[in-house]
Amino acid sequence: MFATFYDTIAPVLGSKTLRLLMTDTDSWAMSFETYCLETTLAKLKPVMDYSSLDPDHVHFSVERQGTPGYYKIEHRNPISHFVSLRSKCYCYVCVAAHDLGKRMADLKVTSTVTKCKGIKRSTVAQELRFQHYKEALFARRKFKAKFRTIQARNFTVGTAVVNRTALCSVDSKRYYTCDIHSHAFGSILIKRSHGGCCFYCLEDNRRLRQRLRRLDLYETTTSNTTPRSSRDFYTPPVGSGPENFRKKLVF
Repeated sequence: MFATFYDTIAPVLGSKTLRLLMTDTDSWAMSFETYCLETTLAKLKPVMDYSSLDPDHVHFSVERQGTPGYYKIEHRNPISHFVSLRSKCYCYVCVAAHDLGKRMADLKVTSTVTKCKGIKRSTVAQELRFQHYKEALFARRKFKAKFRTIQARNFTVGTAVVNRTALCSVDSKRYYTCDIHSHAFGSILIKRSHGGCCFYCLEDNRRLRQRLRRLDLYETTTSNTTPRSSRDFYTPPVGSGPENFRKKLVF
């Protein structure tokens, strides 16, 4: 997986916009930007199994279906929101393609996947929602889950009631450069996040400014009115602390 990601996937998706959100034993969750998704999927074809795509899709193929060693797109619909708190504790929302970019209240959710290691699956499905993961990350709230399980103590099997912390924003196995983003210990991005500034927050801020410049250029070429300045859309935060970037990251 390490060689496939850095030798094949990263060069195709582009290192500037590619961000690895979560890794599991045999899966990834990544976000990236592309001008043509079909062209990107064609370049990734040597390592992909496209049997999970819609049958009407141009790249749909059952040639590699069930063949070990190839990666498969898990969901046909795109992921609009993703929150990962720690290892094997994450949640994401899938929506229709035409709903991308809308606010959470206006989305027509097709499916929601919630994972929380250490908590009973039925409890996760019934009690934990995407809003809980979001509040745990941005508002630093803790959520507990109570469930019944079968345990053995002193060679005696019985039923026990467990009240355990399910969601928490603190992960002791990661190095935090701000309230949102974290890195593995020893990562080179820790050194780049100097002066109290998170590397990912600075990159998001830079890309946002580039989008606003393109928007100004588009308005200049398509309208006779005076284009609005990028300052009308976004004002850079004062100071360099990571807390100044939190509003931009909230979805």
